[in-house]
Parts: sequence; structure tokens; C-alpha cells
Amino acid sequence: MQKLSAVLGEGEVSAVEVALGPADPRILQVLQQAAGASSVLALSYFSYGRDQATDREVDPYSVLSREGHWYLLAYCHLMEAERLFRVDRVQKAELTGDSFDPPDLISQVGATLSGTSRSVELIGPESISWVADAYPYDVFEQNPDGTVRLVLPVTATPWLERLLLRLDPSTVATDGLSGESLNRVRSAAAQRILNRYLPR
Repeated sequence: MQKLSAVLGEGEVSAVEVALGPADPRILQVLQQAAGASSVLALSYFSYGRDQATDREVDPYSVLSREGHWYLLAYCHLMEAERLFRVDRVQKAELTGDSFDPPDLISQVGATLSGTSRSVELIGPESISWVADAYPYDVFEQNPDGTVRLVLPVTATPWLERLLLRLDPSTVATDGLSGESLNRVRSAAAQRILNRYLPR
């Protein structure tokens, strides 16, 4: 409840961009072949949230591109959920020899790769880096003051509300096009939740 009631702070941030290398064409080919053949993959994947590479097995559904970046949409056995993986952060990809039955309907995890023009800019503590592991993004920057800056596409307002409520209360969120604060969106969503529990 305290998190829902917190007020967002404001501040100027000087950013230093983190350069990400292009996707390894050999890894990209393995991912595409595995997705086409419904073959389970063993990945070594660098996570900014953990600041380390982790090994995991995934069921690759499809390989997609957006804004010049390649993404793998897959079911992650480690997280027990669908995830989007940045291909340029896949350090190793090998076939396990196992296969899987692709689902009839894939959830909307990959919906953020659609051609939406709306985006959100987030500036907050390092703890919000998990967003870069869960969703595709256009910008990921680490700042000298220890904060991070993320710019990512927005598919729908309900999705944005859920995201904002999961972030640290000190995170500053602004509309990527207008530059307007999204405090009102976050506060309205939090108030609706609080109203469900407040005595009447």
C-alpha cells in the first residue's frame, strides 16, 4: 500500500549510453532454425537485471525484429513463462536434441513488437533494470549517478498501468513523444486499486 501511495520524484539526469553489439549471425541462424523445427535450445543469456550471464533452456516460438534489433520469443524453462530475449545478448545457443509442441495461441508477450508509435521513458534506480529483461526496448542507458534510463514501446494503456505500478516509486515516467509526465496515469491506476481495499 505504501508503494501505491508514493509520490514520484523529478530530477535531471546526465546519461551515458550503453552500446550493444549486433546479433551474432551464427547464433541468429541457430535460433531461426530451432524456432522453425520446434527444437529446444540451451542458451547462455546476459541479463542486465542480474548483471551476469545465466544458462537456461527455452522453447523458441519465433525470431522477430524491431527498430534494428532481433528478438527471440520463447518459453523460458527457468522463469516458467514466455519471455522476449534480445538476440545480441545471447552468448551461446545450442540444440538440446529435444523438441516441443508449439502452443496453438502465443500470449501477448510479443505484442510490444508490433508497429506502435507510442513509447514511455523511464528513469529510475538500477532495480528497474528487470524491465529490459522482460520487454523489448529502444534505449537502455546507465547514468553516472547510478540510475538507468529506458525507452520502450507501449501497446496499450492497461499494460502501461501495470508496468508503472510494478516499478520503484522513485521512477520518473514520461511519455516518449510529448515528454509529459505519466504520474497521473500511475496515480489513477493506484487509486483504483486502493479503492478496492479502503473501508466504505
